[in-house]
Amino acid sequence: MNITETISLFLEFIAFFTIFHFFLRSSFKPTKMEIVSCFIFCTLFPMVEDSFNYAWILGNIFYVAYALTYKEQRLIDRFLLYCLSYTTLGIFQLILIYLLSFFGIAFDATFMPIIGNTLTIILLICILGLTPFHKLYHFICKTAFIYKMLLINSYLVIAAVLLYMKIHTIDFYQNVAYFITITSLIIAFNSCILYYDQKLFIQRQQLISYQKNLPIYKALIDEIRASQHEFSNRIQNIEQLPYVCKDYDSICNALLKNTKSFKQPLRAYPLLQLNMPLLSATLYNLYTQANKQNITILFDISSPHIESNAPEYILADFISILTNNAIEASQSDDKIYIRISSTNQQIHFEIRNPIKQPLSTTALSQFFQKGFSTKHNKDNASHGLGLYYLSNEIALYNGSVGVDCIEYQDCYWVIFELNI
Repeated sequence: MNITETISLFLEFIAFFTIFHFFLRSSFKPTKMEIVSCFIFCTLFPMVEDSFNYAWILGNIFYVAYALTYKEQRLIDRFLLYCLSYTTLGIFQLILIYLLSFFGIAFDATFMPIIGNTLTIILLICILGLTPFHKLYHFICKTAFIYKMLLINSYLVIAAVLLYMKIHTIDFYQNVAYFITITSLIIAFNSCILYYDQKLFIQRQQLISYQKNLPIYKALIDEIRASQHEFSNRIQNIEQLPYVCKDYDSICNALLKNTKSFKQPLRAYPLLQLNMPLLSATLYNLYTQANKQNITILFDISSPHIESNAPEYILADFISILTNNAIEASQSDDKIYIRISSTNQQIHFEIRNPIKQPLSTTALSQFFQKGFSTKHNKDNASHGLGLYYLSNEIALYNGSVGVDCIEYQDCYWVIFELNI
């Protein structure tokens, strides 16, 4: 194998590496494993350099093995990552071949593989870096199994076209427009199916969210009816005070005693300012639950108009997890502080609750691990999943969640901050 072929193979691996890391949204700094993989990839092919068929098969086996090393993903997702990356690489190469064919370039020239792979890398960085195309992998991972098969089907089509290109190079370049047209139509057809399946998935999620939160709305309606009845009773009580209290001091004390209980619901009134009714209802429901445990929640709503990349039912789920955790960690007579603001199309949610003793940095770092919980009771097996779910799901919406522990006025506070 000459130096030109070695450089070409190295650039092809770099192109594949680039696609992988764009789809995984991970650092482009190569690991030791990836450096070794690149070295193996560039040294394996001298054994099969006389056979395009064997070289192509060996290359695909290597890329599958490379994808399977990413153990953070499920096995099926790793294979889908390989299929999507190879399909993307094949499509970009076909596009470049088609564009370069207008310039009368000799594709069998000595340095053409190096030029082609270099241009492919540049095109990949431009398209994946400047468009939302890199989100396609996470999009496909959430679709139904049958639609994942469509991606594998697209991969098989691209693989067959590239294999034909290697075996019948001259015939392929003479009919490159035909191959690109057929391949594009198949890929477009599969993409449309994936798109509409995702639309249906979102609608199904909204319906499930509505059904799940329907009891909250019903409870609020019942509470409004009860409040109206209670308001009438309070008016009647105030009307009777002049007949019961015979002097100025007694009527003043009676008025103060009656109106003191009226002020308690006022703490939740800032929620009425929010432009998201489901989120308001969820927080109000949690507020009333805390009240029953003699725990006070104080709200600071600095941005009543909330914007976010995540849908409202997802925001309600995330905020509900953090608020439930704060309530469960609090004791009677404790106060929980919640601050909500929104800037740059992001919601900033901060919640803080008091704790008895400080938490170390190590303990805080474990909050989002699966199964970790600070609640020690018989139901502990059911704890430790909410924050783990939150930390995984929030990444799908380019959000972030963090935790800290501070001391203020001789009290320790746990602070969770959510940005999404």
